[in-house]
Amino acid sequence: MSPLRSLAAAKRPSFLGARAGSAGLVVAVVAFLAYAPTERPPLLWTACGGLAVYLASQVLVLPAKGRVFLGLAAVTGAAAWVLEVPPDALREGLFRAVFIASLFTMFGYLRDPAEASPRMQAAGRYLAARRPGRRYAAMTFGGHLMALALGIGVVHLLGTMVTRATVDVDNAHIRLRRRRMLSAVARAFIVILAWSPASLAVAVVLSDLPETSWGAVAPWCAGYALMMLLAGWALDRFVKAPDGTVPPPPDSDAGARVLLPVLGLVALVFGLGAAWSSLLGVRLVIGVMTAAPVVGMAWVMLQCRRGGAGRGAALRCFAGRVERHVTEALPSHRLEVAVLSSAVFAGSVAVALVPTEALSSLWAAVPLPGWALLAALAVLVVALAQVGLHPVLLVTAVSGALPAPAELGVPAAAVAVALTAAWALSAASSPYAAVTLLMGRIGGETAATVGRRWNGPWTLTCLAILAAWLLVLTRAGA
Repeated sequence: MSPLRSLAAAKRPSFLGARAGSAGLVVAVVAFLAYAPTERPPLLWTACGGLAVYLASQVLVLPAKGRVFLGLAAVTGAAAWVLEVPPDALREGLFRAVFIASLFTMFGYLRDPAEASPRMQAAGRYLAARRPGRRYAAMTFGGHLMALALGIGVVHLLGTMVTRATVDVDNAHIRLRRRRMLSAVARAFIVILAWSPASLAVAVVLSDLPETSWGAVAPWCAGYALMMLLAGWALDRFVKAPDGTVPPPPDSDAGARVLLPVLGLVALVFGLGAAWSSLLGVRLVIGVMTAAPVVGMAWVMLQCRRGGAGRGAALRCFAGRVERHVTEALPSHRLEVAVLSSAVFAGSVAVALVPTEALSSLWAAVPLPGWALLAALAVLVVALAQVGLHPVLLVTAVSGALPAPAELGVPAAAVAVALTAAWALSAASSPYAAVTLLMGRIGGETAATVGRRWNGPWTLTCLAILAAWLLVLTRAGA
């Protein structure tokens, strides 16, 4: 079972409700992909209607957190209607809600065949079997590569392998080894949020920076992401092993060549996405999210043909797996879709409720240079995430409220780096984040232990690095 699927509520909607909801989500995704290159309003309203059908079919079995966010979105929308907020602001909020729901859904088609792939499992076993001194680097850099294709699924895949290889938790060395390996896996995924064009964080932030593109900010975002990975590796080197006998690590006869299929998968998805983006003139993230299900379904067909299965048997296998994905996986994403789409809508529209003059006065009253203000806002986002506020809500509100980068005296890349870093570090440290909850369950720890004890020093280190990086970026005038 996929990790995101297991995070949703155990209750299920009725069979008819699940099918109706899944059909609504499929309609929303298809209509959004048609809207992106054409910008025809009827397609956007069709996508919004499909998303509404999906959420309505799931609301009775939606966990309390999801209902709270749906209520927040409803209250924000009602306030915007009463206060006669410009229609463009509401349209932009709806566009972002459908966009985020579509982005999350499309990569699910790639995750399922990847988790069932023996080659992906072999790559995970190879990373988990590295010896001390190389293990953390292998898990975090190799896991990062896998996360480009698997998303948060890499946490489940590699995390499960780690726990199977460290079952003797009564041994202090084994407990420490498990902690270090699981920390490396979690950070491997978290850093994706700071730079990948397929990440939710990058997609949301760039939607508020129309004057730039992923290609323009990528070197700076990727540079900071590399420093995040290196900071984790450096901190791991300072961990002192307890006294006693050191158990041998798990064995693996495989060589680094087992990582080549992972590299090929990432190159295929991003290559097709770039080609699609260039052909239709859409953002790279939309091209990549379109390529993901195409590659995923082709991969499912290849898996169904494994073992020399005939054409008829392969087609039945393929149809069965696609049907299971639509009728089981899509309804199980109810919590994530509800939270993400509601939060991005509420954050986007809430900014429009505040008079522009008030925002301008607020930023003018802050006695900080632009780069220091961005660093302080990143700290604020991470701090508020500790009490349960979702990063998507915080970052959407902050990015929408900020004046143009030129008014702050910083390049657009500085805003992108600061806000994507804030999102990533919130996910790393908040006990309410999906990553810490999942990693805590896999490792037998509380989410607070994972977020604050395991990742706390790393988060603080990365915030300090962020401030220095923003200063360098601003001085460079990127």
